[in-house]
Amino acid sequence: MKRFLLARTVLAVVALSAAFGYAKDQCDPGKPYQGPAPRSALKAGWLPANSRVEMPEFTSQVLDEKFLEIRVKLPATAGTVLLVDPRRGSWTRNFGTDQDQPVFWWASVGKLVTAVVIHQMIEEGSLAHASTLNRWFSDWPLGEQITIDDLLAHRSGIFSFNTDKKFRDERGYHSPQELLDIATRHRPDFCPGTNCYYSNTGYVLLAMIAQQIDGQPFHEIVEQRIAIPLRLASLIVVTPGMQIPHVILPADDDRTTLDEIATVHGAGGIVANAKDMLVLLNAILTGRIVGSSELLTMFDTLTPMFNTPLSYGRGVMVIDVPDADKPTTWLGHIGGAPGAKALVIYDAPRRVWVAVAVNRVSPVEALVNMLLKQLDELDQI
Repeated sequence: MKRFLLARTVLAVVALSAAFGYAKDQCDPGKPYQGPAPRSALKAGWLPANSRVEMPEFTSQVLDEKFLEIRVKLPATAGTVLLVDPRRGSWTRNFGTDQDQPVFWWASVGKLVTAVVIHQMIEEGSLAHASTLNRWFSDWPLGEQITIDDLLAHRSGIFSFNTDKKFRDERGYHSPQELLDIATRHRPDFCPGTNCYYSNTGYVLLAMIAQQIDGQPFHEIVEQRIAIPLRLASLIVVTPGMQIPHVILPADDDRTTLDEIATVHGAGGIVANAKDMLVLLNAILTGRIVGSSELLTMFDTLTPMFNTPLSYGRGVMVIDVPDADKPTTWLGHIGGAPGAKALVIYDAPRRVWVAVAVNRVSPVEALVNMLLKQLDELDQI
């Protein structure tokens, strides 16, 4: 279970590998970015209007039939699918559970939560995009060069703790400090700001910085800043020893516990139902939980990752879905682990919102794309 939280490819599940060597012992702070060419900026008007996702349910036999057709091909034993079309309302289907609004682990989708907290603090002036890591972690290697932006955009070069072999073989809870100790035992992947590679350690650091600024545990910060204002009763940052009834845990390993999810901390230790995750994404993209100017900074530099159509901004993903018939673009975040897969996106051309979580690794991107194309068919009827 500790092999978690590397984002999966879009519309396919493939192995990921780093293409970077170790950085030099001394990194030139003026060394330019040398990674993949950034994706072009989002088109004007692609961010949604200020519309909320709480909408009456609609029924569709066509969607139901397509979902059943896809469902039999999914290895997941339990899942939740929520689709919100402002023209029609919301359509939801759950399987493998008798809960009306089942609660799942959302893996790396939880990075949206950490990013919101950090962007709020930047708006408030307690942080800046250019603030450096050594302000909070004085002894961190190259901490005087690693910025908040580098951590948000996976450009820090910091080793991702979950790729450590010994860690992957261990069970149970690991504290944030243990995760940082693992990371610092490894040399950086590259000099800060010169490349891009997914680092879960970076988001643990961001959560720990937030704790120092607000003087509260991270789960309380998220509750006060996000869950309570948006009325997200199911959204919880899992902490060690916490008991949360009815959470559907990953099915690939029956030893997986909430404590192992708690290990992930700011890198994705979130459980919630699909509705609350869509409300969260809607609040982000419409500027209700992060101001409009700061929202734009989340998308102003988009770096391709994993040699896929996925690009990363500052805490958000842009996925250019390479469909032969109808390519499209999603804004949001994807999460994956050996026992879980999740996705929360806004389809910008269609102006449709989707949240999916399942308890096994499954091609949920393909499921979502097929459902959205089926939704297009309804427009032709």
